[in-house]
Amino acid sequence: MADAQGYYDGLLGQGYTPDQAVAFTKQYFPDFTPPALDVAPVAAFEIDEGVAKSVADEHGIDASFLLETARHFDADSNQILDADELQATASAMTRVDVPAVPVGMAGAPPPVPVGLAQTPAVPQSPAAAPTTAATIQDTTKTSRRPKNKMTAIMTGFIGFTGADRFFLGYILLGVIKLVLFILGIALNVMFAGQPTVLIAYLLLTAAAMWWLVDLIMIVTGRVPDSTGTPLL
Repeated sequence: MADAQGYYDGLLGQGYTPDQAVAFTKQYFPDFTPPALDVAPVAAFEIDEGVAKSVADEHGIDASFLLETARHFDADSNQILDADELQATASAMTRVDVPAVPVGMAGAPPPVPVGLAQTPAVPQSPAAAPTTAATIQDTTKTSRRPKNKMTAIMTGFIGFTGADRFFLGYILLGVIKLVLFILGIALNVMFAGQPTVLIAYLLLTAAAMWWLVDLIMIVTGRVPDSTGTPLL
């Protein structure tokens, strides 16, 4: 097992983490058992948590995993993990190169990358983002030409005919508004002087109130067109 221990020690000397060194060594020496390393626990080290988190995020690895491994990279042996030592640890944890084949095993295949390091997530570029129905709808809305607010206000003055709603694209509401107005006028003419003329008055009152509310909302810009685009 001397060859295995020598290979393991050599990997540590090359800057591989203990976990990586064990994994690579076991690929050639399956029965290898690493010696217990005399390293203090994480709690015994002086650590700037903010720096540790920043380094971990930069390399896409877990902060606690970084600190656990960084114990072995305390170059000064002063139980202080500074930024340089944390960076060295993170670089070792994310290295993708593989060590050389052990001496005397020239015919052996090169070791397989360990894959112990966590691979940072690759952000999806905007160009590769999937096109959804909502995206198409939003694009369509923004590409439409906004309705002119002044024109909407002008049609609002004859809004009792539904002209304002027709202009904004609310066809059904425009039709209802127009029918309500015409029906009120027709009943007023038909039942003039009769008690049932009250029905006509109610219809005309409702039409007038609807017209006034719509006009105020158009003037104050609280009514978009039928596509949801604000008035210009």
